[in-house]
Amino acid sequence: MTHLQTNTKIPPGIRKVSSMDLLDDEGKNTAIGKILQTREVRQTLGGILPDLLNAFAGDSRIKQFIMKIVGKYLNKILTRPNDIFENKELQVLFENERFIKNVVRPLPDIINGLFDVIISMVGTVEQMPTDEKKEALGKLLTNMSTGQTGELINRFGRIMSDIYRDDPEFLTKTMGPGLAKLIDDTDFGDLKVFLEATFTDMTSLVKVINDVLFGKPAKIVLVLTILPSLVNMLVKILEDVVGRFNEFPPDLVADVILSLFRNVDAKIVGSLSNEAMELIRKITVGSALLGDPGTPQCRLDFAEFIEKFTAEIDLELLWKFNEAIAQSKERFDLSMLTVLKKNPDMVTNRLKNASNLRNYRVKSANQKLGLLEKMPEKETFAALSEGISKIDANLMAEWVNLSSLIINRLNDSSPSLLPDLVEEFISTLDLYELEDTVKWTVENLGESLQPLGRIILPNFIKMAADWISANGDEYDEELSQARETIVQFLNPKEVAA
Repeated sequence: MTHLQTNTKIPPGIRKVSSMDLLDDEGKNTAIGKILQTREVRQTLGGILPDLLNAFAGDSRIKQFIMKIVGKYLNKILTRPNDIFENKELQVLFENERFIKNVVRPLPDIINGLFDVIISMVGTVEQMPTDEKKEALGKLLTNMSTGQTGELINRFGRIMSDIYRDDPEFLTKTMGPGLAKLIDDTDFGDLKVFLEATFTDMTSLVKVINDVLFGKPAKIVLVLTILPSLVNMLVKILEDVVGRFNEFPPDLVADVILSLFRNVDAKIVGSLSNEAMELIRKITVGSALLGDPGTPQCRLDFAEFIEKFTAEIDLELLWKFNEAIAQSKERFDLSMLTVLKKNPDMVTNRLKNASNLRNYRVKSANQKLGLLEKMPEKETFAALSEGISKIDANLMAEWVNLSSLIINRLNDSSPSLLPDLVEEFISTLDLYELEDTVKWTVENLGESLQPLGRIILPNFIKMAADWISANGDEYDEELSQARETIVQFLNPKEVAA
């Protein structure tokens, strides 16, 4: 048996590949050559080369005859008698570290070529009848679902984990220099010039694409119909994920969610806040330095932008838009009311539980005020006093002045406007229902509010009496008339006498 193997004739140009040869990366064979010498690749080539050569022969009988002979010869020399089907030569080859180092170089070309083959194959499948498509794709997906993809991901994850345990900045060291050189070599000034130069051309190109798309409304409709399907898919996935979370016990769900929150680095978030606040402060200070005294540059730039923006706005269209938004909100509210009418439980539950939300807000306000009580009294109220003293009372007074001025001018322009509005409002009121409301409110709440009223009302009366007393100023005449009116109201008989 040994003699036969030793004297087996091998055709010229074909060298027998041993397991030692597969692991020998010091020879003259290239990585691609070694891959082609493995049993799996040779048997694959032996099966497809005759058909490939027959296709090259075309309709010529002489070429077909020659290619047939060549194909048989290649098939014979590629399929060797001593090949053992169970031997995984390709796998053994890729388990060799030195070979992997060599194969990495041509690997991108191999992968790109593989993608070209896959694209061509998919194009062929696309032309097949539906039943044949189902059969071919079904076999492909069934045979691919062997867990190899998951194993590949797992192994890649373990590889990267081992690397990062030894070198936490692996990508920084391997990709950093290249990226740094890319950024350093890139002339962003030229890039800016390029973008500005191609602005018109690129926008015109997009317009051409839009002309083609919108010239065929069916395509646009189909593109838009994809969006609801994607939304429905995402919502369904989210529903399933959240539903599975809800199957867990409350403590487990809370622990998972809180653990995510705990893993957020608060120091980094705080540092980001500091940098953002400093950036805004510098923009504000820089704007004041760039602009004229009392007029920051940002105000001028914003004013110019808003002026150009508003110059292009169609005011009539703007108000129609606002009206459309208001109408849409009204229709939404009406739709909600329609739903609520059909589901009275929603209304009753809201009425029953609405106070709970207010209670939480009041509780939060109480806790804030309680904090002031627990803080050092002297420093706290000194700071509070300083803060209140910084309120610009002049601005508040100016607001009152301008409001009064506008109301007065409105009255001068249309003296009957406000009285007409009040009259229309009063005439629409159901005075009998309002009277009943006032009566029962006073009767029911009067006694309850009496302790509070006995404290507040005397002080208000004293304050009012002090206000209307004579003071020797320009308002004395009107105040005297007010006092006489009060006396007539309190002593109507004496006045009549």
